[in-house]
Amino acid sequence: MLSKSRLIVVVSMMLLIALALISITTTAQFGATPSQYYTTQVIMNLENGQQNFTVPHVYQGDNNGTSINLWPMYLNPLLAGIYWNSTSHARPNQPVLELATSELLADLTELITNLNNVGNALNSAINGIYSLSNELTSRQYNTAGVMFWNETYNGGLVKITIVGTYFNTLSFLKYLNQFLSIILSIILSKMGIPPYISPLISLLISHLLSYAESSLASSFPPADGFEIYLFLTPTTWGISPAYNNSIPYTSTIAWKGTTYPSLIEGDVIYPQSSTPYIVVQWDPYWQIGNRTNGATGQWNVWVVSNTNGNNPSVDPSPSPNIGSLYAGWDGIGTGAFQPNPGDRINITVTYDPFTNTLTGVATDLTTGQSANFTLNLGNYYTPPSSGNYVFGVGASGGGYANWALLYVAVTQQVLTSASANVVITEPTGFSAVPIWAVVVDAVAIVIIAISTTILIMSRRRR
Repeated sequence: MLSKSRLIVVVSMMLLIALALISITTTAQFGATPSQYYTTQVIMNLENGQQNFTVPHVYQGDNNGTSINLWPMYLNPLLAGIYWNSTSHARPNQPVLELATSELLADLTELITNLNNVGNALNSAINGIYSLSNELTSRQYNTAGVMFWNETYNGGLVKITIVGTYFNTLSFLKYLNQFLSIILSIILSKMGIPPYISPLISLLISHLLSYAESSLASSFPPADGFEIYLFLTPTTWGISPAYNNSIPYTSTIAWKGTTYPSLIEGDVIYPQSSTPYIVVQWDPYWQIGNRTNGATGQWNVWVVSNTNGNNPSVDPSPSPNIGSLYAGWDGIGTGAFQPNPGDRINITVTYDPFTNTLTGVATDLTTGQSANFTLNLGNYYTPPSSGNYVFGVGASGGGYANWALLYVAVTQQVLTSASANVVITEPTGFSAVPIWAVVVDAVAIVIIAISTTILIMSRRRR
């Protein structure tokens, strides 16, 4: 016969077992994270013909170290049709936000603009064509563009998700070349260019483009890709129309050229911020167009300080993986791929403040190829407190690539009450309670209940 004290011990142990089983099931469902719910806010969505920009934002463009307002540029479904027709993907009703054009298109635009000065038409044409010729025989890496917006950070895990694409400038111009002479003749005529100059300009440009199409188009894989900006705290600019294309910044080409802080980077914009911030770049030229000792992947990560807007610095310095000539973590990660023009590219960058860790995954949604990285920032970056910050998504136009956005969203872990204008979602990897766990728990609890009842009844009879 069980004594009263022993009965209490047995019943208590059975209850503890039941609680443990419930705890295991809960862990299987939610994981060991501080919160099981996340909020997702869509910043922009142009997928499937949508034209949704849901938050105030500002743009900043750069051409060879100088601010420019020609990009980023929204291409509506009509204009974007020309964009997609130069690729193997027919998406006639799919608008895009073009972040950065290649310098080739920039010089072509500048040429046509300068020709408006009729008195100096011949010199402008010669100089412009000379610039175009130089661009056709060099890798393009001198343009950049970024979209910035305000973000209220909750203090937990945060993830930026983008879907982007690109088209190849040379393929685009090849598509237009059949109409180029007619288009240029009309434009130059309306500008008042003398009739004996217009055909010469059209002929020279057409020959240059034909030369590029036949001999250079396959020589340069797309380069410099997309950038994610996290945790900026600007004090000399903000998210308002007054700062559209007027942000205090320094670009890498104006600072120390396009091979610092990373050997492969292109032209990257570093805005003013009172505190250090994170820039993550996926650059597909890594491993495809260039390699170096210590670089294993396609990702660059920099901790940037630029309190005045014109004197940036990058940590860690020197670079832990490629040496003393560089700064930051350059060419890190595993996996590499070269997307084709028009491929949709999904990129996610996640920051975990509890471990001070960044992770990133870039996936070509057409081919399924991917590149990823995981990085602990260590003492080079202090996890930020909750509060108001500026986030951004940008691109650098290298290798004749014109990078564009289709979708941007921010997902945050809920550590405080969720805002009314966000959607509660279950993050990837979190699922409902597994059926096996429910069955095991149910059987175990029934057995415990029957056993406890038998013991109690036995105690009463005795």
